[in-house]
Amino acid sequence: MSQIVLTGRLTCATADQADRVREHLPRHAALTRAEPGCVSFHVEPTDDPLVWLVSERFADRAGFDAHQARVADSDWARATDGVDRDYRVEEAGSDVPDVGPPIPVVRMFDEASARDFYIDYLRFRVEWEHRFEPGTPLYMRIRRGDAVIDLSEHHGDGTPGTVVWIPIRDAAEFHAELVERPHPKLRPGIDVDSPGGPTIVVIDPSGNVLRFCQPT
Repeated sequence: MSQIVLTGRLTCATADQADRVREHLPRHAALTRAEPGCVSFHVEPTDDPLVWLVSERFADRAGFDAHQARVADSDWARATDGVDRDYRVEEAGSDVPDVGPPIPVVRMFDEASARDFYIDYLRFRVEWEHRFEPGTPLYMRIRRGDAVIDLSEHHGDGTPGTVVWIPIRDAAEFHAELVERPHPKLRPGIDVDSPGGPTIVVIDPSGNVLRFCQPT
C-alpha cells in the first residue's frame, strides 16, 4: 500500500497573514498529528518570515482524503484563506526511506548571465532565492519539470566545470525548441551516439556542462 506524501511551501502576502499562520498553526498541527492516518506532519519556518516549508505523510489515500475533508471546514482553513499554497502530492511506498532525489549545486559567477542562460534560454523557473542580506552572494533554486538545480554564488559551493546529466522525453523536440530561441554563444547539436541515448550538451556561463539526454 502506498503512502501519500505532500511537500511544498506556504507563502503569505502580508505580515497579517503570517501572524494568522503563527496563531493557528499549533492547533492545526496537533489535530493533524492526532489523525489515525497521519504518519508525520511538519510545517517549518524559513529565513523569510512570510514562508513556511510543508511536509506531510499519510498512511494511505483514505487517510489523506480524510485529512483534506477535515481541514476544508476547519478554523485553520478559514484563518489562512488567501495564503498561497504551492504543494506537490505523490505516492511513496511505505518501505521507501525519507530520502529524496539529489539536487546538484553548481557555481555561478554572474547573476545576470545565469538568469539569461537558465531562465530565458533553457526555460527553467525560479523556485526561490536567498541572500543573507542585500549585496551578499545569491543562492537560487530553479526547476523545469522534474529537473531541479541549485545555483550558488557562494565560494566553495560547486566547482566550475561540473557535469549535470538531465533526462528528457524527446531530444529532437528539445533541440527544436532551443533552435527557435537561439543563444548568441551556443549552437548545440544532438549527439546520437552519446552514452545513454541522444544527448544535447550546453555549457553555462560559468563553465558547467548540462547534458540533456533522451534515455534509450
